[in-house]
Amino acid sequence: MKKSSFLTFCFAFMPGAGQMYLGYLKRGASFMAIFFTVCAIAGFLGLEPLLFLLPIIWFYAFFDTFNIKHMTEEQRLQTPDDYFFDIDKSLIKSFVEKNNMIVGGIFVFLGIYMLYSNLLLPVLGRILDSISYDMWWIWNILNSVPTLFIAIVIIYIGLRLVRGPRSAAPLPEESETDFTEFKGGEDNTDVQ
Repeated sequence: MKKSSFLTFCFAFMPGAGQMYLGYLKRGASFMAIFFTVCAIAGFLGLEPLLFLLPIIWFYAFFDTFNIKHMTEEQRLQTPDDYFFDIDKSLIKSFVEKNNMIVGGIFVFLGIYMLYSNLLLPVLGRILDSISYDMWWIWNILNSVPTLFIAIVIIYIGLRLVRGPRSAAPLPEESETDFTEFKGGEDNTDVQ
């Protein structure tokens, strides 16, 4: 069934709706679930840095709609309508095992950020408000800590990339005089 290009364009603006309009219901539901889950986590847990994922998801879903629209019938048969959640669990496990430091670092950063923004910053704000002396400069410094931390991490990563990978220490070259040839035999006197 031929779908309207105008309606496809309109539905493409909502992540997942374009895919659903074109008959890929599971794929569209996956896009919607991912998009609104990120919104809910960022809003409910106070993890505003996660909001940078929303434009990525939106653009991917937008252009995926048009890729589906322009597929031939043969390509549509080769591209099944599946949920994104049916990812092979062994792939996830191997990724986490290979990159456990990165995954762990992300979780530690998110946990520290949540504690800072949801617990420490509001408590310190109330303490500063209760003090009659105007300490706006302390409040500004406290609000700048996450930005400062992220800037330091970005600079560190940039320096590591510029420096390149660490090369292994060169192995000492063996000289031919240190080499003793084994000539075989049962008598050890044959060895020079």
